[in-house]
Amino acid sequence: MAALDILVLNEATPQIIVPQSGDTYNAPRAFAIAAGTVTTDVNALNITQTWNAGGVTFTGLEVNVTSTASAAASLLMDLQVGGTSVFKVRKDGRTDWGAGGYIAESSASNLNVNGMNVNATGGIYFNPSTNANLGTTGLGFNQVFIKSAGLLTYNEDTGLSRSSAGVIAVGTGAAASVAGTVHALTYAAAPGTAITAGGLLTSGFRATSTANFGVFFGSGAPSISAAKGSLYLRSDGSGVADRMYVATDGAGTWTAVTTVG
Repeated sequence: MAALDILVLNEATPQIIVPQSGDTYNAPRAFAIAAGTVTTDVNALNITQTWNAGGVTFTGLEVNVTSTASAAASLLMDLQVGGTSVFKVRKDGRTDWGAGGYIAESSASNLNVNGMNVNATGGIYFNPSTNANLGTTGLGFNQVFIKSAGLLTYNEDTGLSRSSAGVIAVGTGAAASVAGTVHALTYAAAPGTAITAGGLLTSGFRATSTANFGVFFGSGAPSISAAKGSLYLRSDGSGVADRMYVATDGAGTWTAVTTVG
């Protein structure tokens, strides 16, 4: 195929000239390329250029739109196959592909990929409305559900979710913290916490909404006021009557549980 020059009309001269490097052109109207039906690999549009300056940041294709007023979903680009969009770029930078996939900036420096958010520090959060709360590198879920086959999914019969600070809710409904049977488990001391004489209400496990009801631990006899029915495990117990205690009144009274052996 021959390489042909484009001729343009210089209305100021007037002259018909060959465009020079760096020239710009004013199109009197929008134009469309109808390349017809082809049976060999012929490009409808083929742009070639050689970049040869290491200190220059080049741009191969630039579209500059002034959006004085336009719908939020206005497109800078729409690639289609058979009249169906397969790749689109919106004016706000959101990129859509296929039958619903997308990448968008959910907030400053946060990337939203089909509902999965990646923030500027590398944290990943699966909830577009609250991903900004994940301020450090990590992985966060609004809710995690486990199918009967053991697969993680969004909406199944067994769920884990945040109930409150330090509390995980386990449920049988579609939303563990809202529907179904909910059980909350709180650990009040991180692994490696030192054993305290007499115990601490902040060191142990609480399993219901009843204040200070759970299993606690410490050295020596218990001196904390846990809820009635709570258990206390003694680290230095040496006999059948000083290894474990049960709270009897919620006011600091404990009764030793007699163990065997």
